[in-house]
Amino acid sequence: MNFINIILLGFLQGLTEFFPISSSGHLMIGKILLGINSYGSSVDIVLHLGTLLSILIFWKKDLKIEIRDFKRGDRKLFFTIFVACLPAIFVGFFLNDKIENYFFNIDYENSFPNFLIFNYIAMFFFIFITKYFHKNNKTDIIYIHAFIIGLMQCIAFMPGISRSGITILAALMLGYSFRKAIKFSFYLAIPILMFAGFKLLLDNFNTFTFDMYLSSILALGFVASFIFGYIILHFLDVIIKNKKFWLFSFYCLLISILLLVYNYGF
Repeated sequence: MNFINIILLGFLQGLTEFFPISSSGHLMIGKILLGINSYGSSVDIVLHLGTLLSILIFWKKDLKIEIRDFKRGDRKLFFTIFVACLPAIFVGFFLNDKIENYFFNIDYENSFPNFLIFNYIAMFFFIFITKYFHKNNKTDIIYIHAFIIGLMQCIAFMPGISRSGITILAALMLGYSFRKAIKFSFYLAIPILMFAGFKLLLDNFNTFTFDMYLSSILALGFVASFIFGYIILHFLDVIIKNKKFWLFSFYCLLISILLLVYNYGF
């Protein structure tokens, strides 16, 4: 992997993280097309951390308000996010190696795995039905609903299943407004990605310390994904206001068709 490759992957991550089209799926597609089959999920985690920084900066005013409320004793949001994170923490601790080996440590030899095609077809249906939930008005997420949303988030460990898309859909089906669903989905990403980044640093501290080339590549990818992610967040806000979120379903369908054609030539 070279500097051009990591910039391209950073662009893909920034472009797709906040849209319901699975950034991990696009990173897998990008790595297969570029012939990158090393580093496992390390590249994915670093690129996700770049878009995490874009969330923190883009929504810094909202986060400051939430932190102020927390200091004043209103800790409901903190506890709902904690409850929603529990399923992903369990999966991360007990199934991480299996997920890593099955989805990230395999050389697909210039063909795309069938699960990726199936997952994009599933996302077509998941995102399409969000068009019917624009009249939702609930904003106060209760704990049992937070746990359900967290369970749905675990499905997104599979590349091709959008974490934001599946959690937003879950919140919508539970009656919450679009803006609340999206904000909670992105807030939920903060502790998950921080935990993944911390674990990655602990597991690979010596490698990052002594392999300056790898460290430079990952640092460049982090910056690229942050810049592109921050730009895309502005477009997402416009899309939500215009109630066009569901149109991404057709993009997911297109991706699944293209992958089928690429693999099987029909």
